[in-house]
Amino acid sequence: MSRRVPVLDGFRGYAILGVVSLHLLLLSKVATPGTHVSLVTWGILGNIIDTFFIISGFVIFLPVVLREGRLGSIRDFAVGRAVRLLPAYWLSIAVVILLLVVVPGQADFRFIHRLPEILADMGALQMPIRLFDGTFQVGLGINGALWMIP
Repeated sequence: MSRRVPVLDGFRGYAILGVVSLHLLLLSKVATPGTHVSLVTWGILGNIIDTFFIISGFVIFLPVVLREGRLGSIRDFAVGRAVRLLPAYWLSIAVVILLLVVVPGQADFRFIHRLPEILADMGALQMPIRLFDGTFQVGLGINGALWMIP
């Protein structure tokens, strides 16, 4: 059975182009915050990443739903995803910690003071924590892309 859903290709393409366009407009400073261009940009493309994640989540979870015409094992799915993702995820956190320790000019890194942040990042809890504490730094303030994992 093919896991590909061809009808989603157009939506996926739209979402990818939207995400790339949003990043290009922001990085090039065309959409400077507080301007009309920024307002229009965020109004049109602001939720495009949600579209991308919804499509991706559907496609990733599809094998669980379509296992021989019946619902597959959610436990097997979760274990398989954890086995594939967590080692690389934790390695990226270890690299960030190493960089904080060895790169000169960084703020004084005291492991014990940053332990709650490290544990939150390791548990992929950084975004739920940010709901309650907007000052929480994702990826210890270095690897902001870790927001995508949870």
